[in-house]
Amino acid sequence: MRVILTLLLGVVFLTALAGCFGNQAPTPKSEQADTSKMEQHEVDALCQGLSNPDVRVRENAARALGNLKPPSEVATRALMEATKDPNDGVRCLAVAALGKNGLCGEKVIPVLSAAMKDESWQVRVEAVKALYRFSQHHDQAIQELSNALGSPHKDVREGAAVALLRIDPSHQKALETLLTLLTDSDPIVRRSAAYECGTIGKAGVKATQALAERLRDEDEDVRANAAQSLGRIGPEAKDAAPALAAALKDTSPDVCIHAAQALGKMGEGANGALPALLVIVKKDDDKRSRIAALQTLGHIGPPAAEAAPVLADLLADPDEEICQFAAQALGDIGPAGKAAVPTLVKLAKMDGNSRTRCAAVGALASIGRVAKEVVPTLKELLQDPSDEVRRAAGKGLAALKEQE
Repeated sequence: MRVILTLLLGVVFLTALAGCFGNQAPTPKSEQADTSKMEQHEVDALCQGLSNPDVRVRENAARALGNLKPPSEVATRALMEATKDPNDGVRCLAVAALGKNGLCGEKVIPVLSAAMKDESWQVRVEAVKALYRFSQHHDQAIQELSNALGSPHKDVREGAAVALLRIDPSHQKALETLLTLLTDSDPIVRRSAAYECGTIGKAGVKATQALAERLRDEDEDVRANAAQSLGRIGPEAKDAAPALAAALKDTSPDVCIHAAQALGKMGEGANGALPALLVIVKKDDDKRSRIAALQTLGHIGPPAAEAAPVLADLLADPDEEICQFAAQALGDIGPAGKAAVPTLVKLAKMDGNSRTRCAAVGALASIGRVAKEVVPTLKELLQDPSDEVRRAAGKGLAALKEQE
């Protein structure tokens, strides 16, 4: 027991030391207890740590007990008692640990129900997360989550709504709650709600229009999160493609990148964004935005054939990464990129970045026999000094042979 308590006190010392420098750095793995290999007497020592006078020892004990593998009923009983601790942080960690342990649901859920009335909203949020983990086998947990939709605190309502929509994508009241939070006056609430709309699976499709509207939000992070969530929803959010195309002109690079990536998930549904994507790949000052737009053109594939001349010009870009992604996009577009073959041949043969050369080789193989130079070039590259280029050429030739 002394060893475990000494370890906990050591963790406290390291945490306090980090705090002196203004940064709560995570405890190094070498200083953490390996809770997956604990003997029963060590688990008992951690349970006793929950009663230690030092609040930081109690917090670390609760955290460690929540990470036990396999979870322990002894730990669960001790953590249930710790939900009455006078310190908010200890109660938070105890409630979170009960959810992680996932044992004794019939006994734990009443404790979590009591935690839903805790004076600390942080404790109530952790109780929502824990109830969600018990919801698959306990209807009482679902009822508690439904009750939480009426909580006066926005974070609690959001957590309950997200949990219920993951359980049942058709839960109308939960969806209405989440969509209401998307228009909250507090940008922090809107940011979180916009992000969570991308985590609720099929239910997220119903949030498509609301997320598209948030692409015009005054807060940059809300716009970025809305675009990211539309990307997570994927092709089923294609109705938001026009709004995402407009977001490509956003002054924030992060919004542009997430909008481009979201459009890339929609395939042909993003065709209408081609003009805006081409503007970015040609003129944008942010390299990340250019790469995201190039990747999106590749995801659109053959329907993006009108982009081929622009992509061919980009093969001579001074930035090798831009060359590489332009070549990859031409390969995804396929035979429509035939006009770029002479430049691709030159790029494949030149001395330089093997990844860029391999991308050119792959593009040549995708364009295929519609260009007479392709097969002789690939055969020549089988003798290239670069292993990567030789492999890419061999792979391309094999693919072409299969098409015969």
